[in-house]
Amino acid sequence: MKKMILTCALAASLGANLVQATPVSYLDAEQRVAAFGDNVYRYVVNPLDWNAALAAATTYSWNGQTGHLVTVTSLAENNFLYSAFVGPRFAAAVAGGAHYGDPALEQATSWIALSDRSTEGTWKWMTGPEAGTVTSFSNWYPGEPNNCCGGEDFGALHFWGGGWFDLNALGAFSNGGQTFVVEFENAVNPAPVPV
Repeated sequence: MKKMILTCALAASLGANLVQATPVSYLDAEQRVAAFGDNVYRYVVNPLDWNAALAAATTYSWNGQTGHLVTVTSLAENNFLYSAFVGPRFAAAVAGGAHYGDPALEQATSWIALSDRSTEGTWKWMTGPEAGTVTSFSNWYPGEPNNCCGGEDFGALHFWGGGWFDLNALGAFSNGGQTFVVEFENAVNPAPVPV
């Protein structure tokens, strides 16, 4: 009986951390652009530090909408981002023989627009419609955020099941940055621009 209870508890805890597969319809041949709801998202492979990614995101546009570094406001959106961009890169890296610390896995950890650099432990969105607000949704990986090395003030969507990690501005292995996701608000069917 104890084994059965332990097995059920373990299965329940593992199940809680699994990402539900979200159907993805890509808008490009490279599978780097996809829509979720009314928004469009672009996965950018060019690794940058968090500050550079925050600035670079505003240089992208889709259907006339200027982008911003992604803000994640629901579990459904988090699962979509993992299913569309991070999870496939993780699976490809592992299939290619990558191990923890390998740069191939860094492509499966992407910056999000979350930071606590102004007040340690108070995580705010730094851009988009939520700019300046404390996040009401979070998906921290167990034990995160931990500021383990000091200066881990920047959020990232990690390859371990789509949980969030706090990292320093250079990224997981300080090798010059992470990939990032650009979000375009209401870009599926943007309102017409007045003439």
